Amino acid sequence: PEDGIEISTTKISDLDPITFNPENFAWGILGAATTKGWASNNDCGAADQDLDLNYNGVSGGRYSWSITTPLTADQFKFRANNCWTINLNYTQVAISGAGASNIENAGGGDNNFRAKVAGNYTFVLST
Repeated sequence: PEDGIEISTTKISDLDPITFNPENFAWGILGAATTKGWASNNDCGAADQDLDLNYNGVSGGRYSWSITTPLTADQFKFRANNCWTINLNYTQVAISGAGASNIENAGGGDNNFRAKVAGNYTFVLST
């Protein structure tokens, strides 16, 4: 506007900072490549349908979880809290490390991970 703008503000309350609680993200791995296979149902919170990753803590501002598990040459995926509400597919992560070349995109609409070679794998998931 030609005559300028006037803005007034009023603080109405203190801000509660948004915090990240890693206990709200119990990561697991499941799929045909794992010893547990795919979840037998889609009920959230159904225990023992995936292999749980261990929470390692925070270092340098990065939270991490890990697991060492055998995989067959087949598909798998990561999900949180025994539920499909939060899950990770191949297109959502950066894969690195010595075994990265053995993991590929299974393709299709789900973009599952696929182990090209059967073996024991250690995964470290970090945010």
